[in-house]
Amino acid sequence: MNTLSHRDDVKLAAASAELGLAYRKPSAADFRVGFAQADSTPPVGRRRAGNYTELISTGVSDPLMTKAMVVQDGATTFAFVGNDLCSLSRDCEPAS
Repeated sequence: MNTLSHRDDVKLAAASAELGLAYRKPSAADFRVGFAQADSTPPVGRRRAGNYTELISTGVSDPLMTKAMVVQDGATTFAFVGNDLCSLSRDCEPAS
């Protein structure tokens, strides 16, 4: 199991203070990580991004995915989200 060394803890406390954030060393019980993914493939016939002319989707070779990792330490929650699409409109329905 990876644990923070005293040196790492001091670095985190100093960085937090510099950003104006309160720092409390999290316990193992406070730390949680979750992962998720969803198929975000637009339907066939939808306009595609790219080039200088309009491109229309004619089929699907591989699904386009959106993946996320959410991390909580008891006081702060943040998410990393990766998307295979360069853009996704709000009206795009989920494929599943």
